[in-house]
Amino acid sequence: LRHVWANIMFLSGDFTGLVFALGKYCRVDTRIEYPMREVPFIRAEDYSYEALRAATENWRYPAVVKGLFKGTTAVEKWADVDYLPSKIGHLVVPVHQNASLAVDSFHLKPQNFGDAFRTIHAGTEPKYMFFPVQSRKQFANSNYSTSDLKAQINKVVADDLELDRIYKGFGGPYHFSYFGSQLIVGHGTKFGSLEGQEKVHREHQNLTTGTGWHCALGNNWFVKVAGR
Repeated sequence: LRHVWANIMFLSGDFTGLVFALGKYCRVDTRIEYPMREVPFIRAEDYSYEALRAATENWRYPAVVKGLFKGTTAVEKWADVDYLPSKIGHLVVPVHQNASLAVDSFHLKPQNFGDAFRTIHAGTEPKYMFFPVQSRKQFANSNYSTSDLKAQINKVVADDLELDRIYKGFGGPYHFSYFGSQLIVGHGTKFGSLEGQEKVHREHQNLTTGTGWHCALGNNWFVKVAGR
């Protein structure tokens, strides 16, 4: 039962201890091979919550719904350089200063959303944003996860994406398992060291925002609003 200790560490806020416990007690049997699975696609006109449940085998596997949010305010306006800053530009959020897997992803600085968004939109600096911070206890003394910030982001996402398209009441006050919305905004840079790392425009073909493979507890719903 030693692996239970590693799972308990998820709740402790001790990131270093969590990494140690995962490495010491949670071993992956690399001899086991799983066959590749084709990710199912559902067209928007064929979508229903039950169809998605069936495609994911009761939420066990990923699936893609194509075009579900077509025509929403988010899809029509979020890529505009002025729209989101006009709504939430005053909010102070954590901004990753160098979007590369070669750089410590916790290299953060507080910045007004509007200023950071315009910098990212211009594609001249390798920055990205991922907020509100939901689970990173090391930022507990910051204002990155205040209830006001979460409430404002939840409202913008619910209104502009029309989350009722998933099912009526999704993300609403009676959706008790809904943990909240987060915005991910960024463009990537080429792999490289921090010192002298090349800055490249967002249209470059081989980029990364610096977010490696990771997972979160529960079910995660990702919506690609703009970009590739």
